[in-house]
Amino acid sequence: MNRKKIIYVNIDGILAELESKMFQQIKSIVHNHNYEFRSAMYEMVPPAEGGVQAVESLLNIEEFNVYFISTPIWGDTDAWSEKKEWLCQLFKLKKVRGRLILSHQKHLLRGDYLIDQSWQYGSKNFQGEWIQIGVDPQFPRWKEVMKYLMSQTSN
Repeated sequence: MNRKKIIYVNIDGILAELESKMFQQIKSIVHNHNYEFRSAMYEMVPPAEGGVQAVESLLNIEEFNVYFISTPIWGDTDAWSEKKEWLCQLFKLKKVRGRLILSHQKHLLRGDYLIDQSWQYGSKNFQGEWIQIGVDPQFPRWKEVMKYLMSQTSN
């Protein structure tokens, strides 16, 4: 029996659309009124286009073990639990329970694929294959990422 391939999906910018117009407006209002930026606003972040459907598919493919990776704001410990809550709202709890990893050291992860657009926090030194969705011309959208990952299965 072959070992399941491990896929890490970064939440910020990959699954959560942090660059959405709505979220940028919220950040602007907070900044202009000198409010403290609260991660509770994270619950207002929309999912990235195609991300939920793609990850839902990956979670149902027997050959893959999917984990979620995120680098929360260090000083905002509420952000840690709020990311978990956001994730659980998108997917059935049963499917994501125990699959969220919070780390500022992504290069320490052991696995086959890291889906992450950012080079920060060790992504560029990940030992497996780094899939830079939206940055790498080969992977402009989730559609191309899924096509590639499906080509890596034994089916």
